[in-house]
Amino acid sequence: MKVFFNKNLIKKDYISFLTPLLWCPDFTIFWENIKQIKDRYKEGRKTIKLSNEKDCDYFVYPKYFKLELSNEVKKYSHEAKKYNKKVILFYYGEIDDYIKISDNILRYKRSTKRSNPKNEFCLPPFPEDLLPYNDNKITYISPWKSKYSIWYTWYSNYSSILWFFRYLAVRCIWLISRLRPLKYLLMRIQKEDLYATLVNAWTWNYCRGKMIKSIKKTKKYIFNFTQRKHALTTDTAKNMREEYINNLINSDFPLLIRWFWNYSVRQYEVMSLGKIPIYIDTWAKLPFEDQIAYDKLFIIVPFKDISNIENYIDTYIKKNKWNFAAIQQKIRNIYKEYFTMESYYTKIISSLKNK
Repeated sequence: MKVFFNKNLIKKDYISFLTPLLWCPDFTIFWENIKQIKDRYKEGRKTIKLSNEKDCDYFVYPKYFKLELSNEVKKYSHEAKKYNKKVILFYYGEIDDYIKISDNILRYKRSTKRSNPKNEFCLPPFPEDLLPYNDNKITYISPWKSKYSIWYTWYSNYSSILWFFRYLAVRCIWLISRLRPLKYLLMRIQKEDLYATLVNAWTWNYCRGKMIKSIKKTKKYIFNFTQRKHALTTDTAKNMREEYINNLINSDFPLLIRWFWNYSVRQYEVMSLGKIPIYIDTWAKLPFEDQIAYDKLFIIVPFKDISNIENYIDTYIKKNKWNFAAIQQKIRNIYKEYFTMESYYTKIISSLKNK
């Protein structure tokens, strides 16, 4: 696929989709395997090529979308229309749903099944492939185990009374913000970070904590749970990152609580290891779910039925324990086929051609 992007728009940040063409300017990851990153971007260069406005297949907006960039994006869209081209836009938030964006823009973002326009596609990240940390071998779950282990690392504070009242407050804000006039007000004041903090982060933290409490009431499993005060980021200490990876490798079933968006680094790390996740279904739209039979691979627990999580796990184990190795290998193969940079770019290009 040939793409064009206006380099003059890039001042600091740029989308990872273009990194193979930019060749990692000012790009630093503290906890990833640098060789793996460089190999990844070499693969990316096999599938996308830099072109001009006239000969390209698509314009690409070179920065992650934010509310304050709305006018710039509209101008970019207008410029693309002069050449009869469409724009590919990447975004990590949700309130761009409240903005009228031209029909020549294709959006890649985290989204839900409840609100997913036809011109919108799921955006998976490109996290580190963790299998090299385990000597490039999948740790297969033994069907003879009497007690299986569940892994989860999260950050939340659910024991505090203050957090409970914060939760009630933000749930009210969340409901009110769904009213159309409030949506446009949020767009106009352009306080995206404030919205995300109030409406999403506080709600996630409290509800994640409540789910963990519910899950830990079960007695059949070993819980390799780690609670942290903040999320794992590029600034996370190396020893914390290694603890995270080692706990994941040495556990049977990783727990995935995505809340309302489909963007989860943890999911793809888990899949890279060939692990079978316990996926809490909170109506997130998963990438390529029309092609990948997630329901055959993951232990899927509806959010509304979280109190019965033990039954879902037991049923899955009873049905599949003699097929664990095949399922785990299938998950690893799907990771390689869909979620490496080269394979994901290839899938994007194929889906765009079909449309």
